[in-house]
Amino acid sequence: MLAKPAEKLLRCFYIVFIAAFTWLFINVVFFNTHFAYQAPWVILCAGVWLMVFFALCAAAEKAKAFLCAREKRCLVAAFLLLLLYALLFYVQVGAYPARDWYNVYTGAYNYTIAGIIEDPFLDYFYKFPNNMPITIVLQFLFRVFYKFGVTNFLAVGALFNVFCIGLTYLFVYLCCRELLGVPWAFLSLAVLALCVPLHCYISVFYTDTTTMLFAPLAFYLYLKAQKAQKSALRYGLIVFGGMLLGFGMALKYSVVITAVALAIDMLLHKRFRLMLAALASTAAGFLLWSMLFNSFMYAHILDKNLAEDRATPLLSWVMMGLGGDGAHNPEDNYLVWNEESKADKQAVTLRTLRQRLNDFGPFGYLQFLNAKGVRSFGSGTLGAEGMPADSSMRQTFLVECISPAGRFFSAASHVFQGYHVLLFSLIVAGAALALKRRDYRFTVPLVSIFGLYLFLLLWEAGHRYLVNYMGVFVTAAVFGLFQILQKRGENM
Repeated sequence: MLAKPAEKLLRCFYIVFIAAFTWLFINVVFFNTHFAYQAPWVILCAGVWLMVFFALCAAAEKAKAFLCAREKRCLVAAFLLLLLYALLFYVQVGAYPARDWYNVYTGAYNYTIAGIIEDPFLDYFYKFPNNMPITIVLQFLFRVFYKFGVTNFLAVGALFNVFCIGLTYLFVYLCCRELLGVPWAFLSLAVLALCVPLHCYISVFYTDTTTMLFAPLAFYLYLKAQKAQKSALRYGLIVFGGMLLGFGMALKYSVVITAVALAIDMLLHKRFRLMLAALASTAAGFLLWSMLFNSFMYAHILDKNLAEDRATPLLSWVMMGLGGDGAHNPEDNYLVWNEESKADKQAVTLRTLRQRLNDFGPFGYLQFLNAKGVRSFGSGTLGAEGMPADSSMRQTFLVECISPAGRFFSAASHVFQGYHVLLFSLIVAGAALALKRRDYRFTVPLVSIFGLYLFLLLWEAGHRYLVNYMGVFVTAAVFGLFQILQKRGENM
């Protein structure tokens, strides 16, 4: 049970969350200047998706006895189908790596084959050393398969993505099973499977899909720790989860949002020792994995004496997030790269950042943040349209749906946007009903979503950044469905 002061704080958070995301998605549907969606068609598609979701709920309720009695066999069958489904997307929508993921893939490939990374790829890693950890993981996988004579590294990378997405499915399933029951857990698998743009990332070898499993994994371990009878098991689960989160943070910094969300929930429930154990193990895991990655990187790939001056300061992404529409722009990169030393790079970054804030003024900055929020959350394609457009492996019906140059892109993108809008409508509705009923079981996913929103207001904007939190979004959306159909759901 929550103490009264903690519950008041939590209720305040729910009110702020509901208000912020209601306003955000009114803007996304009706005032979305960044993306060419037509509101009536989006609303129609969202309505169709809602009927699909309700039909899935009815099917799950009808099959409750069967699913509960044969849960393991049904789960294995579901995952085999999802594996085939993912591989179908690789065959039909697969694209050769492009842009950042091209550099990561090629760096891992070159190191595996030649034992060295040369320019221009080496220069890329000097400028963006934050992408070295995923490259190191990828080249390790490539080298293992290479020892057995496998040289189709595109397929190896795709299988790795299938593995990461599959684990995300599993831990979303386990979270929903733990809190809502078996039928709702199977429903979460169906809702995830219907997120078509997510599966277009099968051939993208980057941090987006690699890190999406950490949030539901950590949440599940936290749920199990709460129910553990023995103190050693409870702390063991928390420490293990913290070390895994630390590994995820070493791959992609935004994973820290999950650690903060868990810590807040522990604090509100007066689980102070668990919170300290979680934070300490996460920090230790991050430092340990960063040290291991850095030691490998500086011993085998980068010259440490050059790396410090050539690296792009992390603050430059905040500066970039204040220019144009807040999304990535190469001009800001070149502005920083023109400076020789680390100190000069940081100086020009801070100078430009301050100038842009001064140019906005307080009211202008708030308007900009509103537009930037829409820029980040405004499209259900999740940025997947860039992959087949850049370098499609083959021209198929699905590529015609995903690629902006495709014949069916306009219609398909409205279908994806309808799913996207419905997903977040369910999250907001679920939060409102949970607040009314004082049902705070899904606070961690909601805090995580709000944390990602704040992060994207501060950082470089982009709807691709939603990918590694899709497991969290779907978990919260399924809870929203549960809240809407609670009377019916009590029988599921």
